[in-house]
Amino acid sequence: MPLKKSKTKIPEIPWADNENLLTWALLTELEVDKNYKVIFGKKDKNENTSKETKVTVFKRIGEKILPELFAVDPTVIGDRMKSKVESTYRKHHRKLWQTGGSVRADGDDDEPSQEPSQKGALDFYIPPTGPDESTPATAKNLWEQIEKEFPPFPRLHVILSTRPNVVPIVVTTALVPEGHSSVTWYQSPSDSSTESWAHETLSQPTLPSQPTSPQPVLASQPALPTQPAVLTGASAMSPGAVLRTFGTPFINTPAIPTPPPQHVLPSHQQSHKNLSRRLVHSSSRPQPSAVSERHSLIFKENLEALRSKATEELAIKKRGQLIEELKLGIWSREEYIEKISELESPQKRQKRAYSPEWDMGRMDNDFNF
Repeated sequence: MPLKKSKTKIPEIPWADNENLLTWALLTELEVDKNYKVIFGKKDKNENTSKETKVTVFKRIGEKILPELFAVDPTVIGDRMKSKVESTYRKHHRKLWQTGGSVRADGDDDEPSQEPSQKGALDFYIPPTGPDESTPATAKNLWEQIEKEFPPFPRLHVILSTRPNVVPIVVTTALVPEGHSSVTWYQSPSDSSTESWAHETLSQPTLPSQPTSPQPVLASQPALPTQPAVLTGASAMSPGAVLRTFGTPFINTPAIPTPPPQHVLPSHQQSHKNLSRRLVHSSSRPQPSAVSERHSLIFKENLEALRSKATEELAIKKRGQLIEELKLGIWSREEYIEKISELESPQKRQKRAYSPEWDMGRMDNDFNF
């Protein structure tokens, strides 16, 4: 049996060499329209959908950037292209997240990357174009630190910042006298399934009231309550729980009292009531439609045809029997013709026999003892 040819192990790709030369080349290929449309989606809804797959596109990019290694193992090089895009961006982007009330240390970058939506709540929002005049100073400092460590990060941010599978969906409020805020639109609960969390959260409505003694959560960024936040654990499951928005003042809102249960009739009364409704409904049913009448007429016609056919078959059998009897000499020729005439002539309806007249006087004499 021939031995399998061992695959050559692909070495680590030197992405950071020559001032991230390969990384810049990868970004350039990702921004090509035909590649961007397949990997990240169409920029314009009127564009035609490509028939290529992401695997094919990443292999094509790998062949153009690393032709020597691509010739050794195209599949591995295609996977390396894809993992480099997502893992590198998540590694640096998670520094912009609040995790445990503080920013991660530099040594935590070696940990496996996880979905940001499962690691905490968004502290601030940076648009795809980068920090602007509304970005807090803390976020700008972190952005500069990330850009210093990894210069291609701004170009990656333009591409991946709006991808919900990489970063969560967020909503930034308008600029108002109290400032602006960025709140997480969706955050996965930790103690219950998504389905039960959504049911419990949506089934506990609250009425907003005037805030009493507002205490801002973030002193550097006041916010206006605009969206309900997610309550996890016991808070989300308890009736009348108060909904709260991340980065907004706490508001004491009274829960809506539960309406009193309606009076339920006993089982026998309920059954009698249902029976009465059914009787009224059955009495008010419409008369049979023209379709039902047509079906009934067709049934009668078919039944009459079957009867006529049975009568004809019986007459044929009787004629055959009469012929056999004529051959045997049971009937004469005249009697045979008479019998045939009786079969062919329509049957006459027999008249009703009337009772004879009785002599009542004679009957009296007979019963006179």
